[in-house]
Amino acid sequence: MSPVQIGLYSLKNRLFGGGRHVGSDAFGNVYFAARLPEGKGPAGSLRRERRWVMYEGDPEASRVPPEWHGWLHYQTDVCPGSNNTWTTYRRKWQKPHRPNPTGTAGAYHPPGSLLCKHHHTHPAGKKCCESWAPPENV
Repeated sequence: MSPVQIGLYSLKNRLFGGGRHVGSDAFGNVYFAARLPEGKGPAGSLRRERRWVMYEGDPEASRVPPEWHGWLHYQTDVCPGSNNTWTTYRRKWQKPHRPNPTGTAGAYHPPGSLLCKHHHTHPAGKKCCESWAPPENV
């Protein structure tokens, strides 16, 4: 769903009922769930509830912590926001969740990359490498 569709769906559920706020995370994202009305969904479907997130700021999927990702994708029915149960998902050796920094100033640039902070420039007229040219007598 696009951000506009998610916003309209959330507004519809807030105004006309059906959707309920189930929790929020440390990034400010808010999570909702709603049961499908009778007769909706494909024939023979399990009619599971619809789950979605309203992102704080830009709609960036990597800002969803792992415990909420599992709940959103129906890997568990235990809501991470209920009764502080989300702490059971975390292990001592796990690092805190960090959003994907690709495309930001915090992105990784390997040595030699043009975007690397430590990329050195060569003196004028000096090449760092030779370009290959095919032999002329072939």
